Amino acid sequence: MKLTSASLYRAGLAVLFLSAAVFTSVSQDKTGPAGKPAAEEKGGVFQSSLSIDKKPLERGGAILKSYADMLEKVQPSVVTILTGIETPRRQRISRNEALYRLYFGLPPIPDPKPGEDNWQQLGIGSGVIVTANGYILTNKHVVFPPDMRMDPQQYLDALRLRVSIPGRDGHLPARLIDFSQDMDIAVIKLDGTDFPHAMLTDSNTVRVGDIAFALGAPFGIEKTVTMGIISAKRNDEVLAGFEKQELLQTDASINPGNSGGPLIDAEGRVIGINTAIYSLSGGNQGIGFAIPINNAVSAADALSRPRGYLGAVFDEVDQLFARAYNFSGGALITQISPGTPAAKSGLKEGDVILSTDGKKSGRSR
Repeated sequence: MKLTSASLYRAGLAVLFLSAAVFTSVSQDKTGPAGKPAAEEKGGVFQSSLSIDKKPLERGGAILKSYADMLEKVQPSVVTILTGIETPRRQRISRNEALYRLYFGLPPIPDPKPGEDNWQQLGIGSGVIVTANGYILTNKHVVFPPDMRMDPQQYLDALRLRVSIPGRDGHLPARLIDFSQDMDIAVIKLDGTDFPHAMLTDSNTVRVGDIAFALGAPFGIEKTVTMGIISAKRNDEVLAGFEKQELLQTDASINPGNSGGPLIDAEGRVIGINTAIYSLSGGNQGIGFAIPINNAVSAADALSRPRGYLGAVFDEVDQLFARAYNFSGGALITQISPGTPAAKSGLKEGDVILSTDGKKSGRSR
């Protein structure tokens, strides 16, 4: 892609459009975490690597007295996700500060130790491993908390994910592949192979009255299972923020920390990703919601495909600036992410893109 640009008074324009750049850096620039694409990810990984069982659910027969055997097979794929950021490393204190603390009877601050962990946990949620090579489905709000007060791009640059797998000591580092702008779905990945992974099924065949189990780590309590039924299949505005989205409603207990975990059927197959509750108290009141797994897979498959990217945030040039510099319009660069193609090509904040592949930009409105 060939770009032509005209330089403006960059410093002044960067200040003028700073507020737009800060808020749109995640939603408009499809660069992924830290402004970099996931180079190893191949297109269609979810369609080719998932284990999917579309056999119709057996809805007749005797009532089971226990689902323990089924759940033992599913639980190893259900993980706890710890979300955190790398905080600035504490500096060695000066001699004057040490004397000051001694004089006023304050306890001494130990010097930072080599290799000291400077990771700060911000949240906890659940997820489910869906491929043997470590792809995990979870909620966007698990990895990108809605009450997060940092600049979005700064948060993504500092984001560090840790995953706890049942039966394994310690935590494994994970990386964010991407998250959907339209659905509460995110894809993260563990490095390695031969991970336990869940079997999926066709969520279009789910019926109201089917038995359902919600798995995850509510309140951080790992390996928790609750049971209920599918109480409704929704496509309305009953839940704020999910207008006109398909949702599976269940009375299986879902609480904070269950988010991102799987909703499974009586055969142990994933039918949805737990995402929200309807509650006046903040706790479970028997109305929980899950994104149907068909929809989650479609979103995840799109996120896993490589996409071209520039690494710049744009805003429109108004007529006043266009007339002042004698051009008809263009796209003003308000932010450049370090290390991206835009930065390497020499583009600067304050430049205006006048044409793309020889085609002039449209007149500004």
